[in-house]
Amino acid sequence: MTFRSIEDITKYIPKEKKDTCVAIIPARGGSKSIKNKNKKLLNGKPLIGYSIEVANSSDKIYKSIVTSDSEDILNISKRYGAKPILRPSELANDIIHPEPAIIHALLQLLENDGFIPECTLMLQPTSPLRKLNDINAAIDDVLSGEYNSSISCTRTHNFVWEKDSNSKWIAPYGNKRPRRQDFHQLTETGSFYAFNTLKFLQKGDRIIDPINIIETDEISSYEIDSPIEWEIMEALIQVNK
Repeated sequence: MTFRSIEDITKYIPKEKKDTCVAIIPARGGSKSIKNKNKKLLNGKPLIGYSIEVANSSDKIYKSIVTSDSEDILNISKRYGAKPILRPSELANDIIHPEPAIIHALLQLLENDGFIPECTLMLQPTSPLRKLNDINAAIDDVLSGEYNSSISCTRTHNFVWEKDSNSKWIAPYGNKRPRRQDFHQLTETGSFYAFNTLKFLQKGDRIIDPINIIETDEISSYEIDSPIEWEIMEALIQVNK
């Protein structure tokens, strides 16, 4: 059965395991921009391996899980120390959001391990450069009970123009253009999301108020969605060795 949310979570509340976090890495087999992206070797290591390794290096994470429709990716994930979960085919197309696949993985965890973790950490495999301290801080945010979601953002100085309701172009800084170095905004990177699991199951969304932001450095913000970004990432990994 495929869930996009679970309105009545009453039966899951007694199954919650406090002070516990599980990392879930969604990794489809198909990729339009880069063929077999998630299992492709990036500087000698499968892309999926980077996310598994950082999750397994955290003492705050009980278990790392990879949900995929690809047996190859699941076999690679198992070698790198993650629990593989085969997702249903209806959760594997390129237009579906990752939330239903995460819900499926959490229900599989409940069936196999007998509990729902208080916190879930979602890691996108396309962002292989992360700092352990950043993901640990996000987990701590959620386990503290102060926040329901904690997400990765990076500071940018880009002037993003938009059209208003009259199709007139407007600047983000109003009528007076500042110096670029004096203007900044925090941009969601998509690298990681920590969230309260029960509230996530109920809402079906990883962004749940109240939210905190973990500001990451520029290197940690890079992700791979195109062949040129793959080449850039290979260079960044070499420089940061």
